[in-house]
Formats: sequence, structure tokens, C-alpha cells
Amino acid sequence: MIIIMGYALKNGRPQNLVTQIDINACQTGQAPETFCNLIRNGTNTSDQYVADIKVVWPLFFAILAIALFFGFVFLIAMRFLSGIMTWIMIILYVVVLAILGFLCLRTARNITTEDEAAGKPDDRATTRKVLTGLAVLLWVLDAITVLLIICFFNQIQLAIAILKAASDFLNSTPQTLIAPLVKILTLAALLSYWISIFIYLYSIGDLTRTQDKQSAFIQGDNKKGYIIAYHVFGLLWTSAFVVAIEQFVVASCAAMWYYASGSGQYAHNPVS
Repeated sequence: MIIIMGYALKNGRPQNLVTQIDINACQTGQAPETFCNLIRNGTNTSDQYVADIKVVWPLFFAILAIALFFGFVFLIAMRFLSGIMTWIMIILYVVVLAILGFLCLRTARNITTEDEAAGKPDDRATTRKVLTGLAVLLWVLDAITVLLIICFFNQIQLAIAILKAASDFLNSTPQTLIAPLVKILTLAALLSYWISIFIYLYSIGDLTRTQDKQSAFIQGDNKKGYIIAYHVFGLLWTSAFVVAIEQFVVASCAAMWYYASGSGQYAHNPVS
């Protein structure tokens, strides 16, 4: 990637992406009004986006703080109430399916079909049949869900125990939450770098304008296409590598915590 960066910075010409002639043509009235309006609207929209970001950027940090707070509250609740919360969500799912089926059936029965008795086609009759079929489908799904819950009761209990262990791990080693944040920041920096280099790579070549002088395209060789393809592959490979590092850090911390807690010892600062 360093070689590609050097090649892009040496040969790239981002100024090719700025069609200054088209802007001058709009100012002199030589370009079509539709094209000029497109440029003006795009500029005004981008300026508005930047202005909005300057105004609301404190809200981003406030929302992040609120999300982290409720995340910790949820972890504490899962530590002591994971079983109750899991079964409440399962029961609510079953009850909601049953209620939706009942509402569909009641709505279907309330639909009057005046023309159906006279043998005339009526869209309301079709709607009633669809709602009745939907009610039956929801109840069938509800029954299948109940059967699955009965069959996989032990697995559900095991999943609840795993949730309790996971909440204990996060409460014992809260610094583990740093790993996802570092991953997100790293991927954001990588994407910013990748876009910057891509602009330089894409601008390599000769700027060729059409006959009407209202648009232009950059004409490059086959080597440029191969380099861009390799640049895309580098983004995918590096992103996967960063994600793998984050997963390895979390998995290794969980393993050290699990085996250390059973021997009367504690793994201090496993993230470091």
C-alpha cells in the first residue's frame, strides 16, 4: 500500500476532477441552464451539510455517552436478570404473534362485502381472505415457535448461562470494550486514507473533453485499472486484518479470564 501511495501522489492530478471550464461556462452563459443548476444545487447542498455538522456535532458525543451509559446498564441487568429478561422476550414474541393473528381475524370479520352476496366481484372480499390467511399463518408460526421452545428448552437455558458468563466477563474486564472502539477508529482512518489515495489514482491520465465542452472524462491505460483493483483488494484485506485482530484480542481476554477465575486467581488487565 505504501508503494501505491507513492505512485498515486507522484502521478495523480486531482485537479482533473474539478471541471473549472464547466464552471466558467456557467458564469458566461455558454453552458445549459440545467447543467448549471445541477452544479449550483450540489455546491449549496454540500455547504448546508457542513454547516449542519458544525451545529450538531456536540449531539454526536452526547448520543455516544448516552448509548454507553445504557449499554453498561444493560450489562448490569443481564448479569443479574439474564434469565428473566430472556424468557420475558420469548414470551412477548409468542404473545405478540397471537395478538396480531387475532387482530387480523377481527379486521377480516368486520369487512362487509355487499356485492359478494349478489355474485359481483368485490375487492373487500379479497382483502378479507388475505387477512384471514394472514391470521392463520401467524398462528401457525406461533404454534411452531412454542414447539421449538419446548424442544430446545435445555439449549435456551445454556444460552442464558452463556449470557451470564459474558456479562460477568465484561463486568470483570470493562477495558475489553476499548477493543471495538479502537477497531472502529482504525477502520475510519483506513477508509479516509483509502479514499484520498483512490482520488489520486483515479485522476491519473489525460483529461479529455467531449465535443460540446460540457463534460469530460479521464483517459488512462490498463495499468491504472490493475492498480485500482489492487487498491480495492488492499482495503478489503486490511479491513479484515483489523477485524481479526479485534476478535483475537477479545477471544484471548475471555480465555484468560475464564481459566484464571476458576483457579482462585484473576487475570488483571488482559487487554494490555
